[in-house]
Amino acid sequence: MFFFAIPLAMLVGLGIGYLIWGWGGDTSQKTVSNVSQGSAVRYDVSVDDDPYLGPEDAPVTIIMFSDYQCIYCQKWYVEVFKPLLENYPGMIRFVYRDFPLSTIHPSATLSAEAANCAGDQEKYWDFFNAVFTGTEQLSDQSIQNYATAIQLDMVSFFFINGLAVIGAQPYQVFSSLVEQELGN
Repeated sequence: MFFFAIPLAMLVGLGIGYLIWGWGGDTSQKTVSNVSQGSAVRYDVSVDDDPYLGPEDAPVTIIMFSDYQCIYCQKWYVEVFKPLLENYPGMIRFVYRDFPLSTIHPSATLSAEAANCAGDQEKYWDFFNAVFTGTEQLSDQSIQNYATAIQLDMVSFFFINGLAVIGAQPYQVFSSLVEQELGN
């Protein structure tokens, strides 16, 4: 009975996928075609206080929801992001939104927090570039290495209620400080 359940579940999953997304290979061409023909839906997406590159009044704004640990985001950085900024100087405002997928990328949230800490030291884009061009697998240690490489003030890199936490410390260090601050 168990052997029949697996193929049946796969077929049901494929059927549902077909109903939701349709059949066909590359859907990006359909999306690009719709956008170029003006029939795509335009969304009002605010920039908020997210970091951005380029002029605030640029005629084109690209908002990227991304995860520092995503290999596809890194590939996009190299193949699309860099050439776009080089080929359209002053014409694009690029906004980065943290969207860490922590269930599949265990260092994504910490790297997003580290990027924002770097931003507090006016080095957000240095950190952004270091992570997306880095060769180290993203981890607590590599995040600290990137921060050191771009010469962040490591004493002020992590704070908990104003208390400095130096380096990428284990959970227990952060947990004990949180408990201490909660009065437990």
